[in-house]
Amino acid sequence: MNTWLQIFLVILAIAVIPFFLMCWNIAKITLRSVRHVIPATTEPPEFVKNTLQSTISELQSLGFKFLGYYEIEKANLNADKSDWGVLFCDESHQVYVGGSIPEVTILDNPPVNIAFSSFFADGGYVSTINLKLDPKLKAIVSQPKPEISRIQHLGFATIPDLWQKHQDILQEQSLTREILTLDPEAYQETIERNAAIEVSRLVSTKEMVWVEPDKSYRYGWLLILRSALIYTPMVWSAIFANFAGGTSKLNQVPSLELEISQFQAQLEQKPAKLSPKLQRALALGTLAIFMVVYAAWFSWQGMLIFVGVLLFHEGGHVLAMKWFGYRDVTMLFIPFLGALATARKDNASLTEKVWISLAGPLPGLIIGTGLAIAFFNVDHGISGFANDSWIHTLTFTLIGLNLFNLLPVYPLDGGQVADLLLFSSNPYLSVLYKSLGVGLFILIGLKQPLFLAFAFLIALSVPHSFRVARLQKRLQENFQNNPPTERPELIRHIFENLQQPPYNRFAFAQKSLIAKGILDIQREKSAHWYTRLGLSAIYIISLIGGAIGGLYAIFPNPQAWAGMAKYLSYIGKDAKVIVQQESQSRIEEANRKLQANPKDAKAYQDRSSAYLMLKNLPQALADANQAIKLDPKSEHSYALRGQIRRMLKDTKGEEADYKIFQTLYAQKQIDLASSKLQTNPQDISYYLIRGHAYAQIGNSTKALADFNQALKLKPQNAAIFLSRGQFYLDNKNYSQALADSNQAIKLQPKSSEAYYFRSEVYKQLGDMLKADADAKKAESFYSDKDVEDTEP
Repeated sequence: MNTWLQIFLVILAIAVIPFFLMCWNIAKITLRSVRHVIPATTEPPEFVKNTLQSTISELQSLGFKFLGYYEIEKANLNADKSDWGVLFCDESHQVYVGGSIPEVTILDNPPVNIAFSSFFADGGYVSTINLKLDPKLKAIVSQPKPEISRIQHLGFATIPDLWQKHQDILQEQSLTREILTLDPEAYQETIERNAAIEVSRLVSTKEMVWVEPDKSYRYGWLLILRSALIYTPMVWSAIFANFAGGTSKLNQVPSLELEISQFQAQLEQKPAKLSPKLQRALALGTLAIFMVVYAAWFSWQGMLIFVGVLLFHEGGHVLAMKWFGYRDVTMLFIPFLGALATARKDNASLTEKVWISLAGPLPGLIIGTGLAIAFFNVDHGISGFANDSWIHTLTFTLIGLNLFNLLPVYPLDGGQVADLLLFSSNPYLSVLYKSLGVGLFILIGLKQPLFLAFAFLIALSVPHSFRVARLQKRLQENFQNNPPTERPELIRHIFENLQQPPYNRFAFAQKSLIAKGILDIQREKSAHWYTRLGLSAIYIISLIGGAIGGLYAIFPNPQAWAGMAKYLSYIGKDAKVIVQQESQSRIEEANRKLQANPKDAKAYQDRSSAYLMLKNLPQALADANQAIKLDPKSEHSYALRGQIRRMLKDTKGEEADYKIFQTLYAQKQIDLASSKLQTNPQDISYYLIRGHAYAQIGNSTKALADFNQALKLKPQNAAIFLSRGQFYLDNKNYSQALADSNQAIKLQPKSSEAYYFRSEVYKQLGDMLKADADAKKAESFYSDKDVEDTEP
């Protein structure tokens, strides 16, 4: 699949999930048919008085009579508190003005919503309000007839402008309609009656559905979908504006007390919980999309292993989140990017966050390393497993995926741990660290464009992190002499600074995010140094242990580790000196062994090899001859003597030794494979090993029988077709070699090895045009994954 198409699908997936969440959020809302406006029975809080004071003064200066403070029921039936507002009327009692403190949303609202309202004898009404209604929002629900309802949305207009516009429309309407004169009680009754009529109209059009007739209702499904289609892009736009540093459209900055009160209400508000049914639907739905996207890349066995490892990884995060009391724990799968677990907890500690990050990769790394130790096979050299079995795939997937996630690169799990432990006390360093993560993924994205999606997602958080860091720096300077001891005091200090430039023009939603970020930083900074040290040690041990486990899975043979250790000890030394010292050491060791056992063929072989390195060819040849005399079935001794004879220009002797070496080595491979197949006759790797060995010693009948048996066990394995094809090619059976190469390409259409092999077959057939064409295709597919199993 084209990589840029993958990136498009990633962005699409990121956009689709919020759409469904928006649908769910809208669907669960239960609204009141009528919002009752009740005269306040208690004194309003000071922040309410302060917020509404300028509104009261302006309206009184325009001649409106103050009727008092009111509590207004929230539209959401499940809301605990009411909104505060004030009510005015003019001398004629034909115009009422309501002012209310709005709820906090991600979209901009003025600090006080103002609505001028008048009613007509024919049942209609007209309102002028200081909200700007997006035409898209107006299209969500059908509108009542203009002669019944006429609402002027004038955006962030001043109170005098609103009053003037309302007078203009009243003058126009009064020519043909009678304006009602209402006392305050009649006004409230009229407001409630009109609201009930409008809800009944929407129910009759199927846009709304009753929950409890005449009392509460919900959105209909068509309206839910239409609303989500419109609201989701608007919310994304607002989020991007917040991250980019967009400012509020307010002409008046909300009061300090109002912002503190609204923020405290946010912190105390009980979030709506995701139902278990919805959590399962999100997990299974995104998993299904994920598997469909990857179906073309994996065999069904590979798909099950990959998804299983992802589930196990994210399951670790989920269990840790539940253990530490997080809410709304949900697992999501995002095509091409993997999976993630989401949850909420406002007061999570540094220790909890670190353990949650480690709970994903650590279990998988431990199990993967355990499998490597349990199933390694030193007979297979660099690969620790006897064949390309499901255990092999599972082990390397467990180690590879989880070790990658432990790397200290943001936003990987290890990167988040490093950010928490090293940079939470210095937010500017945290911003730099995240920026380095963006740069790293951009560099990788130049070769693998899919990583640009990672870079984009990280980059979204950088501007916000910078604003948090800047405010945190300012607060640290203010707290040097008198640091706050209680959380309410800290919140007040935060919002006092948010009232200052450049933050004063930010929308409240953006201020709220910054304030929560500061609270998180302060909570993380409070962790003791020994807590940070202990968690850092756990992370470093996990990372190093995972790397060692990964290396062990690749190099299970202890000799390979000893060789690597020896190689590292040679770094910086002169090559000739190293050869001299190493060879002399091996000669001395061989001499000690021969003193103890003069018939030790292996010691003669080792000493011969050391003399060869020192270019003492006569002594090397003498020791090789003695090794062969003592152990005439040692293929390595013949290979060694053949090498010595080549340096002595003894071509015939070299060829004779090499031929014996091939025969002995092939026979050992045959014996080993036959032994393994007695215990596991389904292991195709040993059929291939034995088949190649039989072909090497010229036993074509048995070689072909082993290749055919491997294909019988795995008829969809392209690698086996290539092995048998090579056998046919070596035996000049070009038609069968071509048939096998065609079948391999059919099974693996992007295999560079298969195209290269067919190119060689075409050369032997004399068709150079097709040979060149296949060679070019092989080169173009070289960077792709070569032949792999497509059937378990």
